[in-house]
Amino acid sequence: VGFSCLILCLQNTVKQQKGDTTVEEGNDVKLSCSLKKISDTSYLYCYRQASRNAPVYILRSISGTDYMSSDFPNRFSSIVNKTSEDFELSIVTVLIRDSAVYHCAMRPHCCRAVAAPYKNSNWLFYR
Repeated sequence: VGFSCLILCLQNTVKQQKGDTTVEEGNDVKLSCSLKKISDTSYLYCYRQASRNAPVYILRSISGTDYMSSDFPNRFSSIVNKTSEDFELSIVTVLIRDSAVYHCAMRPHCCRAVAAPYKNSNWLFYR
């Protein structure tokens, strides 16, 4: 059973939008990535990576509920659409300090014991 679960989990993919997203300070933005085989038990993550720094955890979404890092204000939230297989990071009232590369990641719950991360592309905006 564990082996079957591992195979199913490795078939999941994460694909983020390409290129830069430019937003004027004070406006809102939604950054999206496409997820294949998203389910109610998928753990979805967002990270922010400022220039030359390690990625910093923003939030995880489980069954549509956000679990925020205490380092990030309420301006950040996520939206999950299982029908279109989209996961969006929403930032309201963008600030200059929000300029960074944003990453999304997915970990299917069935693979909780599997430590291999997914390789994702980046969200980049406001440079």
